[in-house]
Amino acid sequence: MGILGIENRTENWKTARTFAPFFENDDSRVRLINRIVCNHGDIPSKDLLPGDVRLELYWKPIRDWLSHKGVDDKDWECKIRAAAIRQLECLGVRSNLASFICERQCNDQRIKSLKATAYCVEKKDPTDNLKGTEIDIVLETDGYLCIGEAKQESSFSNDTNLALTHQLIRQYVTAKVLVDIAKSNHKVIPFVVVTKKEKLKSGGFRPFQLDFMIDQEWMSKSNIFSWCDINQIARQSRTAG
Repeated sequence: MGILGIENRTENWKTARTFAPFFENDDSRVRLINRIVCNHGDIPSKDLLPGDVRLELYWKPIRDWLSHKGVDDKDWECKIRAAAIRQLECLGVRSNLASFICERQCNDQRIKSLKATAYCVEKKDPTDNLKGTEIDIVLETDGYLCIGEAKQESSFSNDTNLALTHQLIRQYVTAKVLVDIAKSNHKVIPFVVVTKKEKLKSGGFRPFQLDFMIDQEWMSKSNIFSWCDINQIARQSRTAG
């Protein structure tokens, strides 16, 4: 029972409560990241040792990386912007997303066309957008950076005034930019945790930005987890321990 009988329905509270066991149990982190990596079609490591998998919640990667490096100057803002240009061009975000939206608009008029400034760094600087991006759940090994978005009742955000308009795409691009400026070889693998997994696994019900992530093979639909899935992995680890 919540305080004054009021249930706390915020996603942050549910995320913190659900992932608390993963901070305490090394095996649970190994199980979870191996599951994510395997779902993505990669071969998970059999040699992960306790402590090899690091976990963070509510992480602002670009802001925190700059703070960790003691960097706060215009020169690094230029480097971040240059990395954003490289990643957006390499991934083909603007052109591929525009084509994807055009195809979907035939069946769903609620999907809006991209603004001229969306994913176009020549028209809108994404630097502050990148520094402000928060990722709910992050798991890291020496080879992988797994980034998770947690949803309970709210939908995936879509802010047309931002340079990086769509939440899941913004998080993916932010992680890729971080890997770029940190000169890392980490592979970025997104996942989501939702209340109704089976509904989102059905293509007709998936938000189009999630469909786009899957269509681009940036994310596997097998990496759509329910809260029950995460709780089960934590319980398995406690049982195994």
